[in-house]
Amino acid sequence: MTTTETTPVASPVGGRDLQLATRATRAVLDRVLADAGITFEQMAVMNTIELAGGSIALDSLAVQLVQTLKIDDAAARGAIAAVVEPGFVQPVEDRPDQWELSAAGRRLHADYSRQTVQISAEVWGGLPQEDLVATKRVLDVVTSRANAMLAAGITNG
Repeated sequence: MTTTETTPVASPVGGRDLQLATRATRAVLDRVLADAGITFEQMAVMNTIELAGGSIALDSLAVQLVQTLKIDDAAARGAIAAVVEPGFVQPVEDRPDQWELSAAGRRLHADYSRQTVQISAEVWGGLPQEDLVATKRVLDVVTSRANAMLAAGITNG
């Protein structure tokens, strides 16, 4: 009796493709951030605060950064400290357990957001809507699967 081995068929897209696209667009965004004198992680702090409705508890902010950036708690808190020290993020006046963007932080965030919209329009513009919808759906599944593997403690071997 013989067994026939099947050769896996290569996917038309994979991790390398995702990394190339991510790193290329990230390099463009990093230049915008460098011009502003901040890092990607620092802008992630400000984005997280804005996405939370304008203020968030410090511990929740750190947890969200750990989850989204895949960094440890110390790195998350370092990124937070790096935007608190120059005054871009501050405690909410009547709720010191909550943190918000300062006026300078709001200006910086608004400027970066405006530039990001322009960059995104150039990078994603002209692609068919159905391709973008399919891409979003696939990326959501890939992200969900990878997060589930991390949560389950999956490692190589």
